[in-house]
Amino acid sequence: MNLRVQVDSDSAMNGGVTPDIRVPLNDTVMDPLYIDSVDVELQYAVKTLSSILDSAIRRTKVLNRAWNRTTRIPSAAPQR
Repeated sequence: MNLRVQVDSDSAMNGGVTPDIRVPLNDTVMDPLYIDSVDVELQYAVKTLSSILDSAIRRTKVLNRAWNRTTRIPSAAPQR
């Protein structure tokens, strides 16, 4: 077992990425997995990706506000 996620490969099946975010395996995770058949890995992935996206959106808004304060776009001259 090579512990790689195959997201893209060549004809020899070479490729993939090594996961760098691990889902904690404890009672809080195992109970919903085996008792309620909940896909805890999917839930963890969605939560993690949502957090990353929220951070990126906040950074973009901050950068846009800073850019708007420092950059003045000339208004279009009225045409005759």
